[in-house]
Amino acid sequence: MLAFFLLIASAHASGGGFVSRASWLQRSLLVPPAALCLLEAYSRAPPLAPPTEAPPPLLPPGAAPAPRDLVVVLPGAGGPDANTARIAATLRAAGGREVVEYDWRPWKGDELRAPYDALRLGTRLGTELGRRTDQPRSVHLVGVSVGAFVADAIAKSYATTAGAGLCGNQGGSDLGQLAAPEASGARSCTRLP
Repeated sequence: MLAFFLLIASAHASGGGFVSRASWLQRSLLVPPAALCLLEAYSRAPPLAPPTEAPPPLLPPGAAPAPRDLVVVLPGAGGPDANTARIAATLRAAGGREVVEYDWRPWKGDELRAPYDALRLGTRLGTELGRRTDQPRSVHLVGVSVGAFVADAIAKSYATTAGAGLCGNQGGSDLGQLAAPEASGARSCTRLP
């Protein structure tokens, strides 16, 4: 439909028609780049109708102190599935840490906008986590598929807001980690078992 509209518009702009096969071919070659540019602009634009409620924080505010170690599992655009449930169960079974499976589907928009919506959401979540008065000792982020965009944005905004250091993947593990500064000002990175 878009291609047809662009061809008709170019014919009208050229004085009423396609003069030759060469001019038709030249005009038709403009359609794919124009369509790609429109799709890219659409995917980067914020949603026209944002969700009615704000996303819940990674750690709910309240009287409970922040866990010593926080692990956040972020599924892909399709939401939690058997794979993310398996990852979270394995991490919970090891004990000693708070594991949060964060379902971010209500804030992802459509599939084409999911990566950019993920970056916007992750920035917000990381900033909120970094502003807490009681910080976890470490924050581990596990992003699956498009959930990795959320994890990346959380890591960047949390590191900026809380003054935490990004340790990255540890020992071949797929788990990136953020380490809050210790009293001495040094940052230590530990590997999850």
